[in-house]
Amino acid sequence: MGGQQLDLDRVHRVDVRVAKLDRPLQDRLTPEQVSQIERRIAEENRLFYRENLRGTERERRARRAKNAINRLEDWVGKLTPAQVQRVREYAERAPMADELRDRDRKRLQHDVVAILRARQAKTRLPARLATWEQGREPEYVKALDAWREQYFTMLMDIDRTLTPEQRRRALGNMQRYARDFAALAER
Repeated sequence: MGGQQLDLDRVHRVDVRVAKLDRPLQDRLTPEQVSQIERRIAEENRLFYRENLRGTERERRARRAKNAINRLEDWVGKLTPAQVQRVREYAERAPMADELRDRDRKRLQHDVVAILRARQAKTRLPARLATWEQGREPEYVKALDAWREQYFTMLMDIDRTLTPEQRRRALGNMQRYARDFAALAER
């Protein structure tokens, strides 16, 4: 999990850089513009509910499996029946933390909107984005760690069963992303 923390550290650094680039603009947002941001957040929260919180636990776990299968097939192509079964096992075992995740998202959204409304993006937003994980409910942190452990274990199991064709497709996707990122870095 050490590499995973490194990736989160990179995300934090990018968040802070983006916040510093945009903050003069953010401090000039009108109340109407902030209200528009709030409406957009509300729409995203409705979408999150529809995709993650709607239905029984059984329906949500089935949706989790279907989404994971679709994401994996985007990367590696059609999964074998054994690979599909492994994804379904993950979906059944991993904790359901979506309600906790929803509360955490809303906590951060509230903080960011309050900073924008106060016209304090220049002074407060970079620090807030750099510490976006602070203030999480301990129950959510525990569930998130358990979910990640299940997810990454499933990915490693799937990796061990990839066919040569699936590996070629995954490599091609990774090379395409590498080219895209290199092109963006040149701008």
